[in-house]
Amino acid sequence: MSELIPEISDERTADHGALPGLAAALATLRRAVDDVPDGDAGRDRLLDLYAQSGRAVALAVPEPPALPPVDPGTDAATLRGRLVGWLDGLTHGVTVALLADQESARVALVHLRYDARAEHVPFAG
Repeated sequence: MSELIPEISDERTADHGALPGLAAALATLRRAVDDVPDGDAGRDRLLDLYAQSGRAVALAVPEPPALPPVDPGTDAATLRGRLVGWLDGLTHGVTVALLADQESARVALVHLRYDARAEHVPFAG
């Protein structure tokens, strides 16, 4: 089976620079899960996608959440449900982290603008 994970830097950093790549990988994996046929025919593909999702997170996040274990005898429907829940939860977490970064950058910009104005205001004393 082909890998769906795009190239993500193996350098693990505390910033969220790898999160957009992870978000894209998760979206691709989620679409791939939706395309897998029902029943035992798609079970092997779901197991492959399950492993790929764990690798994608491990490459992008310094302290990745643990991929929930899967019993080898798990049926395809249960595996699909777990995989969809895992991917959707990760996607939500990435979205929240990106929004938090965006808000932090906005606040930092406001402070920079305030500090720049304060330096140019003449003393009225």
